[in-house]
Formats: sequence, structure tokens, C-alpha cells
Amino acid sequence: MKAQRPRPPPMPGEHPHAEWRDHTLPYVVVAALIVLTVTLIVWLADPAPPKTITMSAGPHDSSFFVAAEQYKNSTSISRSCKAAWPTVSIHRR
Repeated sequence: MKAQRPRPPPMPGEHPHAEWRDHTLPYVVVAALIVLTVTLIVWLADPAPPKTITMSAGPHDSSFFVAAEQYKNSTSISRSCKAAWPTVSIHRR
């Protein structure tokens, strides 16, 4: 069996193994980019709910129309925060 060459002595100030900081920086950057990408996709794909609700309530004298009017009046009176409640519009058939 042939003898192996001896390794050269390390240079002063040179570490034989990479430090943990050398390995973690790329992983942290990649993880931050992944989190940013997922956050952007969720933000773009899941928009806010609509600002208006349209109800088709049937003829003017039907019980559906009366219920829709009561719903419309209850949401307009009990609004404490305008951004939380949608606007209701009722269409007769």
C-alpha cells in the first residue's frame, strides 16, 4: 500500500472547518425569502370580503322582502364600525 502525503500545516488564522455562522446565513436568507413569498401570495390570493351584499327578495309583499328589509335596517342601525359591516341593497323581482 502506498503511503499518503502528509497534509500541509494550517495557515495562521485559517480555520480547518467552516464555522456555524458561515452555514446559517444562507439558510436564514432563503427562509426569509420563502416567508416573504408565502405572505405575498396569501395576501394577494385572499382578498377582503365584499363591501356590499345584494339580496334578491322577491315581490314587494312577500315575506322574503320583509325579512330582507328587516336585515337591512338592523345592519344600518347597529353599525359601530363602518368597515366591519357591508352595505345591503335589496332588489325586487
